[in-house]
Amino acid sequence: MIGGSGERKTLRLVAKYGDAANLFAGPNAGPDVVKAKLDVLSRHCDREGTDYDRIRKTILYVGPLQLDSPGGKEFAEEMARYADLGVQEVHVMPFGPDPVEFVRGLGAHVIPAVTNT
Repeated sequence: MIGGSGERKTLRLVAKYGDAANLFAGPNAGPDVVKAKLDVLSRHCDREGTDYDRIRKTILYVGPLQLDSPGGKEFAEEMARYADLGVQEVHVMPFGPDPVEFVRGLGAHVIPAVTNT
């Protein structure tokens, strides 16, 4: 797995050597930004002779999350937009002062919403 969003070097290295790409996502890098990065990766794969579909697409979501019931549903809906782009896995960073409470909020409100999407 190679992580990063650099279009000239990082994504070229993913196309040449990587089995997985981990792109940054969040409030400042939404699905449109990730789609543009995946399009760049696809072009690099064409140039390198790499099967684009064999590369696992993942994101690291960095940003505040509303982890109550409505917020969990909104997050699940946003993640569905990434899934439509071919993103297969989402990593989230604990945001806020209490990482344990963050994980509890994911378990209580986000996971059920994702399961039902």
